[in-house]
Amino acid sequence: MPDPATTPGGAGAAVENAGTALSPSLGRSVGYVVYRAFLQMQAIYVEAFDGAVHPRELTLIARLLASGGSSQQELADCMSVNRSMMVHVIDQLERAGVVTRERSATDRRSYNLKATDRAVERLAWAAPLIREAEAKTMRRLNTDQRARLRELLVKLVGPDLPAVAPPVSETTGYVVARAHFALHARANELLAPIGLDIREFATLQTIEDLAPCSQQQVATMLGVSGPVVVELIDALEPRGLVVRERNPVDRRSYALRLTPAGRALRKRAYSALSTTEDTIGERLDAGESNELSDLLRLLVGAAC
Repeated sequence: MPDPATTPGGAGAAVENAGTALSPSLGRSVGYVVYRAFLQMQAIYVEAFDGAVHPRELTLIARLLASGGSSQQELADCMSVNRSMMVHVIDQLERAGVVTRERSATDRRSYNLKATDRAVERLAWAAPLIREAEAKTMRRLNTDQRARLRELLVKLVGPDLPAVAPPVSETTGYVVARAHFALHARANELLAPIGLDIREFATLQTIEDLAPCSQQQVATMLGVSGPVVVELIDALEPRGLVVRERNPVDRRSYALRLTPAGRALRKRAYSALSTTEDTIGERLDAGESNELSDLLRLLVGAAC
């Protein structure tokens, strides 16, 4: 089940009925297609619960039930949730009586967390909605394809896949989320020395692919909202990496292109990220990697 840190733009119903436009140059990359699958699944799961509960909370509960308890920091690291977000979520769950939080006897700076009987009840209540959302995310795949997709994702994530309680453990969406977070973290680690993060690289790559292009075109390829792209361009433009000019055809929009410095940095970043593909290659052979990419593309409604 997706374990989102943020909610993407666009309603789950719209995602359910529409395919996904993929980047011309990144559309075969496992990391990129996992990310697009994660966004689509996330939207469907968020809509399924209609504000009653966030999927992130259910994933944390499922982890605590499977582990028997955890420190707050261990849970944050395990679930790829930043510290401030973890504090906020645990505060909510504690007020609802779903989680107990006590000072650690060995380290007074940390907390030990345990799920309560109410956690079991909440997960049982959510189970039909989880299964309904899972069915929607998997609707384009037949039974054999679903099984193979899960098999390849589990192999890709490997021993880094945290155990969670059912029904979360039974969903492919959960494994997609874990694969996304693992590959996302690895990509940011590789890009940090050259002063970029993965979203900034993807923005540069998309502009290089489509230039001159609009901010909305970039948003479509990244699967994010218009304001998120504005924020990204606002960060890249002062660094001399992107030029944003008024579109001569439509003065209400901008035409984006990379500067020479932007093209040079994009090329360095692309080279650095090849190590991410090497990491994938350690767990999946070339045929399996291509098969996983094809299945993910089918899942999001993109042409293989």
